[in-house]
Amino acid sequence: MTFAIEFDFNTKQERPVALEEIAAVPASGLYYWIDLEGEPKATARGFLERMNIDPLTLDLLFDDDTPPRFNVFSSCLHFMLKEARVVNDDWLTVPVQVVLGSHFMLTSHPARVEFLADIKQTYKEDFHEHSHSPGFLLFELADHLTQGYRLTLNGISEMIEGVQAQILGEAGSEMFHEVNDLIRWLLEFRKIIIATREIVHELATRKSPFVSESTRPFLEKKGVLLDRLSTDVTTEREVLSESLNLFMGIVSYRTNRVVTKLTMVSMFFLPLSFLVGLYGMNFGSPDSTMPELGWKYGYVFFWCVVATIVGSLVYWMRRNKWF
Repeated sequence: MTFAIEFDFNTKQERPVALEEIAAVPASGLYYWIDLEGEPKATARGFLERMNIDPLTLDLLFDDDTPPRFNVFSSCLHFMLKEARVVNDDWLTVPVQVVLGSHFMLTSHPARVEFLADIKQTYKEDFHEHSHSPGFLLFELADHLTQGYRLTLNGISEMIEGVQAQILGEAGSEMFHEVNDLIRWLLEFRKIIIATREIVHELATRKSPFVSESTRPFLEKKGVLLDRLSTDVTTEREVLSESLNLFMGIVSYRTNRVVTKLTMVSMFFLPLSFLVGLYGMNFGSPDSTMPELGWKYGYVFFWCVVATIVGSLVYWMRRNKWF
């Protein structure tokens, strides 16, 4: 799906246009934003060719083997941003290729991108009330992307709170899979934020005809915000790690409680097993020297001894606060 808007900064007017209407050398004051969603690379390449981007630059832009980075060319700037969000308990990232020319900004992505959809809803008001140069689109890009990162981090924080709630309940082995996913997402999220911060820093500090002077201070502020977000992601990862350590401590405590109870039970039966084993020996002959075997009250006496032993052990354990 192709989305193209023409901005006239002389008359403060904007209107949708087709790609074919965009001239390589437009009238003064005109600027274009072209957003290509799910379009083939040939569409973007064909447009850039009409914008007089040299073939060597195009080859570098559309080379899949070249790692994405901040590219500075004589005819344009190129960089890649990434949207990251949690959708239906699954981690989703969508790369967004951005090309800045002298009179256009081209964004291309394979699937729907939420922060670009938000810009499409708000760009009119910002254009009419706040914009002084084409750089406002670049600021909108950084601003909405940063807000999207913040919402994603809030969503992950809520999931971490859910994990913490499970810790005090009956958490099963599935919690380890959830924690593993969250840790992996946070590590990847931090890498994405750091890469975006470096790109925003380059845009804010590198002198270029494609980025207006008035936009750079605002981009620098977004770079600081991204730096704080990176710190917040690290903090969330530490909280998650501490939560996992707490869970393992609780499991160890519960295990120790079970072992303690089993030990107490074994202490009850240890002396009783001795008595039963002793009187279970073959001393029942007529010449037996064990008087209890022929005593009328020997059986009652045996149970009195058992009760005395058990009662003494219970009293001793309670006194030592074992249970």
